[in-house]
Amino acid sequence: MIVAVLTLVGNIVLGLPAARALAQNKFRGKMIVFSTLLAPIFIPYTVSIMGMYDFAIRLDFINDYISVAFAHLIITLPYYVATIWFQYRLIGEKYQEAAASLGAGVWKIFFWIEWPLLLPAMLLGSFLVVIISFSQYLPTWIMSGGTLMTIPLVIFPFASSGNSSIVSAYSLLFFIPILALLLVYFLLMRINSRKQFINRGEDIAVRTNKHSNQ
Repeated sequence: MIVAVLTLVGNIVLGLPAARALAQNKFRGKMIVFSTLLAPIFIPYTVSIMGMYDFAIRLDFINDYISVAFAHLIITLPYYVATIWFQYRLIGEKYQEAAASLGAGVWKIFFWIEWPLLLPAMLLGSFLVVIISFSQYLPTWIMSGGTLMTIPLVIFPFASSGNSSIVSAYSLLFFIPILALLLVYFLLMRINSRKQFINRGEDIAVRTNKHSNQ
């Protein structure tokens, strides 16, 4: 859970501004940057993980949680960026331009306009990041040197030895937090959709009152 949370924070800090820049800005080399961010999906990550491990040894940077979170960040960042990028493309730029013309600053535009519209995609991207981080075996084993015992590292020796009962027990332990996160995701999505429905109802009521007064 600690590694998954650190990985998620790294995705939000790096992935959110990257997705926004790629979706709403035009600059030279945009497709190269986008392809580079998505490259870990298509390139075997063992090469980059081994390079990171060698670099970490040279810098004497072998903190288990942080080094493993960096490895998981490389693997999960493309999924998070792609999810947020697609949502930014759906949002467009008209809402931000209208708010800026009325004097709203960058942070007001983000919290009052972009954040409510991005929330479904951010929840989905966060859910994917946590699940992918939970299931990583080789990056965790390489970057921690086998000292950080996550559930996949615990399950693998029993799975290779054919001990199905212990593997089943650990699989249930692995499945419970994922099921809890799935329930939280649908609950937050339902709350968000209900808020949007209430806000739309209030807007319609205000407009109706204005027309009746006129």
